[in-house]
Amino acid sequence: MWKNYLAIIYRNILRQKLNTLINILGLAAGISAASLIFLYVHTELKFDESWDNADELYRVNETFEYFRKESTPYALTSHVLGKRMRSEFPDMQVCRLETGDYGNNIFVDDKWLNPGRIKHADDNFFKLFTYPQREFNTRTDTLPRAWIAKKKYEKYFEPFNTKTFRYGEKWYELAGTFNKSGYQSHLDVDLIVPYDSLILNDYKHTWDWTRLNTLTYVRTDLGAGELEQLIDQRLKNEVDTFTRKHNMQMNLHFPVISLPEIHFNHVYQYDSLSNRDKNVVWLFSIIGILILTIASINYINMAIAQGGIRAREIAIRKTMGATRKNVITQFLGESVAITLLAIIISVIFTEMLFPAFNEITGFDFHIFESAVLSRLVVFLSVVWLLLGFLSGFYPAFVLSLFQPITIFRGGADLMLYRNVRSYFVSSTKVRKLMLVAQYLVAGTIIIATIIIQLQTNYLVNRDMGFDMDKLVIMELEKDSTRAPQYRSLLNAVLELDNVEKATLAERVPGLRTGRLLFYFESDSGRYQNGFNVFSGRPDYLEVLGCEVVAGRWFDPSARKGELRNEILVNEAFVETMGWSQPLGKEFASGFSDEHKVVGVVKDFNYYSLHQDIEPLAILPNIFTNRYLVINARDPKELMNSGKLEHLWSGFFPNQVPTINRLRNTFNSQYTHEHRLLSIFAYFSGLSIIISSLGLFALSAFSAQKRSREISIRKILGAGHKHILGLLYVDYMQIFAIAILLAWLGAFVFANQWLDSFVAAVSPGLLPYILGSVFILGIVAITVSYHTLKATRTNPAVFLKYE
Repeated sequence: MWKNYLAIIYRNILRQKLNTLINILGLAAGISAASLIFLYVHTELKFDESWDNADELYRVNETFEYFRKESTPYALTSHVLGKRMRSEFPDMQVCRLETGDYGNNIFVDDKWLNPGRIKHADDNFFKLFTYPQREFNTRTDTLPRAWIAKKKYEKYFEPFNTKTFRYGEKWYELAGTFNKSGYQSHLDVDLIVPYDSLILNDYKHTWDWTRLNTLTYVRTDLGAGELEQLIDQRLKNEVDTFTRKHNMQMNLHFPVISLPEIHFNHVYQYDSLSNRDKNVVWLFSIIGILILTIASINYINMAIAQGGIRAREIAIRKTMGATRKNVITQFLGESVAITLLAIIISVIFTEMLFPAFNEITGFDFHIFESAVLSRLVVFLSVVWLLLGFLSGFYPAFVLSLFQPITIFRGGADLMLYRNVRSYFVSSTKVRKLMLVAQYLVAGTIIIATIIIQLQTNYLVNRDMGFDMDKLVIMELEKDSTRAPQYRSLLNAVLELDNVEKATLAERVPGLRTGRLLFYFESDSGRYQNGFNVFSGRPDYLEVLGCEVVAGRWFDPSARKGELRNEILVNEAFVETMGWSQPLGKEFASGFSDEHKVVGVVKDFNYYSLHQDIEPLAILPNIFTNRYLVINARDPKELMNSGKLEHLWSGFFPNQVPTINRLRNTFNSQYTHEHRLLSIFAYFSGLSIIISSLGLFALSAFSAQKRSREISIRKILGAGHKHILGLLYVDYMQIFAIAILLAWLGAFVFANQWLDSFVAAVSPGLLPYILGSVFILGIVAITVSYHTLKATRTNPAVFLKYE
C-alpha cells in the first residue's frame, strides 16, 4: 500500500512540475527564514543559560536610595563590596570583573594590537563562567597568567608564535584559551588578566562605597531574595557607618539579579549593551510564524485549485474500493513529502544566508556547529511534521469528500457538498480568504519597513544641538603616562590647515557618560544627588559647538585650583534643581568642596533619541582624557587624507590609531534600529516573493478555468480591455481588502514603536500609499502573464471540442 502511495506522489510531482516547484521553493524560502528567526529568538531567550548550574549564578548590583530623590540602580558596584563579600562569605564563589586602566590595546611582538575587551577578573572566573578551556603546556612561573578567547588567540598570537604580551606597564603570559562559541552572554570579554594586577588606588577602591567600577558575581545555592537579605544584614552596619561619616542623605542597597534575567532587564544603569527588548524578540517570533503561514497558504491554495483536475482520480480510487481514510492518507503523504523536499532545500538556503544573518544580528553562527545544528534538527523536525500536516489538512479532508457519482455526472465544480459540515465554506472563498491573509501580512511588513526607514533616517540625520557633522575623534589609551604625548599630538593636529579647533576630553556624545555624586545645601540640611558628567579641557564644549545661554565658558587662564572649582551645567540640570538664578550657585563633590556654576549650556542630545535630555555637569580636566576631538572644516577630507595617521605614527609608531567621525560613533546607538530595518526589509521581500509565487500559480488555474468563458465573450465581441478588466476585478478586490487591513496593522505597529522615542518622524500617509502602490504593482505583474495569454489565445483552441 505504501509503495502505491509513494508511486502516486511521484507521478503527481512529475505531472505538475511547475506547481510542485513553486510549492517547494515557497515552502523552502519560508522555512529558511523561519529557521533563522528561530535561531535568533532561541539565542536571545537563552542568554546566560549555557553555564553549568546557571540558576545558581547571580550578579550583585548597587542602588543609591536618596532621601529626596528617586533611587538610582546601577549594574556596577564598588570594589569594596566584592572585597568584603569574599571575606564575609568564604563558602560562596565571589568573582569581580573590572575594565583595565589601559584600555584595550596590548603590546605583542613590537606591535600594538587590539584583541577586544580586556577585563581584570578574580582567579575563580572560570568556576562561575564555565567556558571550555585549553591550557598551554608552557609556563614560566615568573609572569602573571592571562586567558584569551580562542578566535582572538588565533588572530593575534598564532601569527607571531608568542604567548607573552604587555598590557600597560606589566608583562603577562597566556595560560590558555577559552572557547566562546555557543555561549551567548551579557559578558563582553576577550582577554582576562588577573584582578590583583589592577591598579588599586587606595582612595578609589579601599573605602569608598559609592565609586562604582566593578561587576560583582556570585555562585550560591541560595535564592536571589535570600542572598540579597544576607548581604544587607552582614554589611549594613559598615555601609551605614560610611554614609553617616560623610553626611550622605541616602542608603545603599545591594539588589541581586540572576544571570539569565539580565538580558531583558533595563532597570540598571551601566548595564550590558547587549541587553534587548523582549517585545522585539516576540515580534520576530510572530514574523517567523507569519512567514511559515504564508508559505503554507500557497500549498493549500494550489492543492484546492487542483481539486477539479484530480476529482476524477479521487472518484476512480473510491470506485476501486479506496476509503476516505485512504484518500486522506494520500494527500497528507504528498504534503509531508513536499515539505521534506522543501526542508532539504531550505537547509541550503539557510547556509547561504548565514553570512548576512550574522552581520545583521551580530552573532557568529555556522550551520555545522554542534549547538546550531542540534537546534536546527529539532526545529526542522517539528516544522516537517507540523507544516506537513497543516498544509495538507484542508485539501485532504475537503477533496476526500467528493462523491464518485457526482463527479462522473460532471458536477465537480470544487464546491463542497451537502455532507460537508455547515461551518465550511466554498473552496473559492477559502482561496480568496487565504490570499487576503497573505497580502495582509506582506502589506503590513512592507509599510512597517518604510516607516522604520523614515524613522531611522530621521534619527541619524537630526540636529542634536552641536556640530556633530564637523567632528572627528581619535581614541586614546586610558594611560596617564601618555598625557605629555597626547598634548603634543593635540598641538600637531591644531597646525593642520583643515582643523578649526581641537581638544582633549574624557567622554564624547553618544557614549556612556560618567556619573558623579554632588552635595547640595538646603534649608533642611545637606543632601546628595547623582548627575551625568563630562570632563575635558576648558575649551571642550566650544570645540563640540555647543552654545552658552547664560554666563561664560571655563576660563583657561584661571589658576589650576580656581579652574577646578568652576563648573558648567545644562538647562536640564537647572530645571531639575529648580534654580531661577543658576549662575554663582555653589555645591560640592568628591573632587571639590567649592564648585561654582559659571555658565549654563543649551541642552543638546548627548544620548540617543530613545531618552530625554538628562541633567549634565561639565568639569574641567577631572578625569584622564580618552579622546582627541577635532572640529574640522571638511571632516571627510581630513579622514581620507592620512594626515592624522601620519601624526599618530610619529608618537606611537607601533600602534594603529582608531579614528572615526563622531556622527558614526553617535549613530552606533541606533544599531538596533538598523538591525530591525534590515530584518524587516529581508522579510518583506520574502513575504512578497512567496505570496507572488502562489498568486502566479493560482492565476494560471483561474485563467484555465475561465478559458471557455473568455472564448465565448471574444466571439460575442468583447475586447481585450473588457476581458482584462473582468479578470483583474477579482484580484483587485482581494488586494483592496488586504491593503485596508494592512494599513490598520501597520498603523498599530507604528504608534507603539514610535512611542519608544522622545522625538519621532511623523510618517503621514506616504508609507501607506507607497506600500499599497508597490503591492498593487506586484499583484498586477504577477497575474498579467496568464491573463494576457488567455485573452490572446484563439477561441477555437478552447471550443473546438464543444
